[in-house]
Amino acid sequence: MLTWLQTLSGRTLVIVFFVIFFLSLWVGIFKADPPLENKQFKRPMMAFEMAGSPEKSAKVLELSTKGDAKAREKFHSALLWDFLFICLYPLSTAIACLLAARVFDAQGKLDFKYGFIFVILPFLAAILDVFENVALLRILRGPIESPWPEIARWCAIPKFALLIASLLFAVAVFGVWLTAWLKR
Repeated sequence: MLTWLQTLSGRTLVIVFFVIFFLSLWVGIFKADPPLENKQFKRPMMAFEMAGSPEKSAKVLELSTKGDAKAREKFHSALLWDFLFICLYPLSTAIACLLAARVFDAQGKLDFKYGFIFVILPFLAAILDVFENVALLRILRGPIESPWPEIARWCAIPKFALLIASLLFAVAVFGVWLTAWLKR
């Protein structure tokens, strides 16, 4: 069933990975995090995502708009860009995990079907990210009330956990591969 994923050209996957990875970095860094004039928060979008209550969400927006009158517009624009980011980051992460699963399978360390679990995790994170963004857009539209800040936070937390698990898998396998390659 998964054999076609195991037979894709490794070079092609690496090239596609880097193209999508750098595109997702550009969108994530320059578009999906609002560049606010006030430096109240190091990561304004993260503060907004993790607020978790109507009061805290209102406080994040209030502090953000104190130093930047267009803060709400910037949050809205960043969330719209985040929908593009949601299409990109799961692909690059999944390709990294696919390459990692193939390496572990080839080395006999982990059967491909078990490594494939990590390929699926970024797409689950993306689904949570969509729900989170919808909740954040609802907060921006107002009024700021439950359950929207709670939904945003409780989608953000497992989203980050799933992504961290996937990235740790890919980085760990890369480390194992690099160590084996350097020993040759």
